[in-house]
Amino acid sequence: MKMKKCKSIKRLLYLLCFILLISGCGCSNDEENDDKTFYLDIKNDTEVTIYGFHYEYLLNGEAIGGGVISNADGSVMEKGEISTKEFHISDFPENADIAQFQIYFYVIYKDQSEDEVKNLVKINAQYKKHYTIIISGEGKDHFYAQYQ
Repeated sequence: MKMKKCKSIKRLLYLLCFILLISGCGCSNDEENDDKTFYLDIKNDTEVTIYGFHYEYLLNGEAIGGGVISNADGSVMEKGEISTKEFHISDFPENADIAQFQIYFYVIYKDQSEDEVKNLVKINAQYKKHYTIIISGEGKDHFYAQYQ
């Protein structure tokens, strides 16, 4: 009797695992999300020690949102380090024209003070695309963003 009960439990566990495996397949909407997402790869090419970037983004000159890009542990953002920021459809007003995307940055220092990156970057953005921005410079009033 004990042996039959163990076999039944094993079968039930296998069946549950199989059902969980099957239910997870094909239900992901990552592809759908990717259809409504574009990516900014931001490369730190500054000559000073920084801890991240503060950014503000706009559509055709109208402020939409902003945030901070930094290492999760608060460590130095090394020269040459690339951080990727995803922009989803939900980051914009309904029916927004993302082809009018603009973004500007500030570098963040250890004490959380910031210096402005001098130029606004304009991107004719499209969903499912990657764009690269290189931020360079050597200190106050000498930071620049270059869209590639």
